Amino acid sequence: MFYHSGYVSRQDFHNVANDTLFRKLENENDVFRNKYLAHLNEYGKRWTTDSFHQWSRVWEYPYIFSMIENKINKSGAIKILDAGCGLSFFPFFVKKEFSKCEVHGTDMDSRLVKTYENINNEIESKVIFNLGDLRNLDYPEKSFDIIYCISVLEHTENYKEIVDHFYRLLVPGGHLILTFDISLDGDRTISVNDGQKLLDYLGSRFTPAYEATDIKSVINRRGEVLTTTYVATIDKNLLPWRSPWKNALKNALSLKKPKFIFDLACYCQVFEKN
Repeated sequence: MFYHSGYVSRQDFHNVANDTLFRKLENENDVFRNKYLAHLNEYGKRWTTDSFHQWSRVWEYPYIFSMIENKINKSGAIKILDAGCGLSFFPFFVKKEFSKCEVHGTDMDSRLVKTYENINNEIESKVIFNLGDLRNLDYPEKSFDIIYCISVLEHTENYKEIVDHFYRLLVPGGHLILTFDISLDGDRTISVNDGQKLLDYLGSRFTPAYEATDIKSVINRRGEVLTTTYVATIDKNLLPWRSPWKNALKNALSLKKPKFIFDLACYCQVFEKN
């Protein structure tokens, strides 16, 4: 299967489950959960213990992995950073598949320090975890050949600072592999307009590695693009919100119409540092 850049489509969502890579990742996720569930439970209270079976992750993980594989096939053993890693099977799987690579993960959640330590004590494919803010990570310049960042930017502010820092951390020719959510209804960050500004800024710092539609193209493609509102009609368990009633209550208190599901789409692209 070809994992393209740009928006994830509804067709992608339905077709990906038949792909060999998808099935391999799904199996690794299930094995990881079963083996390390005791370490995952606390994190699961904040998000989920099953990161793979989320509305956009079913495409994002295969997309990110295939882009890493493409780069490694050209470059050999390299250093990789999972920026805003949270806690999932994925960086451990990357290390397992590319054992000669050095895989780092960073997050600002201090509770993950001990969790990664515990898992690393039990697993062969160890991930080097570091606590840090994406705007100012404690690594020297030109430390990494690949930085990937999966649906993190929409939970942050100061995107330009983060992008600039990623640029500093990458070697020349290094790849920044990004996925991020676009708020089609404007009730969450990043809005369509802000997403286009972000994409334009990324293009001013890096060279896009693949052709892809721009952010604003979604306006004329709403019926084709995968969205959370579409996924809600299939299986609400695939949606990320742990307590949607809290969001509805917050909107009600601000005199906005209560909303339990936000309308998000997912955008993916690879950027190369010149």
